[in-house]
Amino acid sequence: MCMRCSCVHRLCVIARQMLLQVLFMGGGCDSFNLLMPSGGCAAKDMFEEYTEVRGDVAIGREGMVNISSPPGSQPCDTFGVHKSLDFVAELYEQGDAAFVANIGNLVEPVTRESYEDGSAKLPRQPFAHNFAQKAARTCAVEAASKGVLGRMLDAMSEQAFSTSAFSIAGDATMIEAESVAPDMIDRKVGAVRFEPAIQSGDGPCELCEHIDAVLRPESKSAFGDTIASLTASSLERSEKIGAALEFELNSAFATDKISQQLEQVAKLINVSADLRTERGAYY
Repeated sequence: MCMRCSCVHRLCVIARQMLLQVLFMGGGCDSFNLLMPSGGCAAKDMFEEYTEVRGDVAIGREGMVNISSPPGSQPCDTFGVHKSLDFVAELYEQGDAAFVANIGNLVEPVTRESYEDGSAKLPRQPFAHNFAQKAARTCAVEAASKGVLGRMLDAMSEQAFSTSAFSIAGDATMIEAESVAPDMIDRKVGAVRFEPAIQSGDGPCELCEHIDAVLRPESKSAFGDTIASLTASSLERSEKIGAALEFELNSAFATDKISQQLEQVAKLINVSADLRTERGAYY
């Protein structure tokens, strides 16, 4: 084995790495009580207008954390973030977070007039949460499509990058791709490995030999060959990732669901060079 070659390849992988992590918060969000106009508004007092329009559900200034926008770049110089998200406001002020407000899934640009007179071409059920979430996962509102992360990885694969996709949330539309099979990672145990192979240790795995015997013969059916290939590669991949994740991080994570998922992402990123991930997506 060429240890120097392995080390050189690992450094090359690290130098070419670009990794994307997506935390998808499903469900509904009252965005108008998450980010609100607060002050320094050029055209009119938008905080007063916000309070009048929202009525009883409006957030008062005591319930928000103020953040600043570059002068002249937004309708207001100061916005309020719901006080329960004070850490997000802090990240924004540090330049590590951004707000993208008033967005949605459209087929074409729409004005209030074109919407009301029916001349605008609209996506299906533009105000339904389930349709909006599906469109967010695919960025395709008119036709069935692979996931937006999956299509990004397909494009990277075509440019000769070594790509990987990992889901810590089960089967996920967002990372579905043509050329990259996503690895499913359990938030508690990491990669779920084939138990008989683990129990056999360094000795022979009798059940593994039987499975190999079933998968080895070539089939005249494309479906049979595909199933055999996918089964064999899944067993091999889960063993490789499972072995790579057998270590403890220096930082401690909480035990809630999201923290467990983020811990697995942190471990996967830590071993991304060993898994030869130059372009990776973590969902």
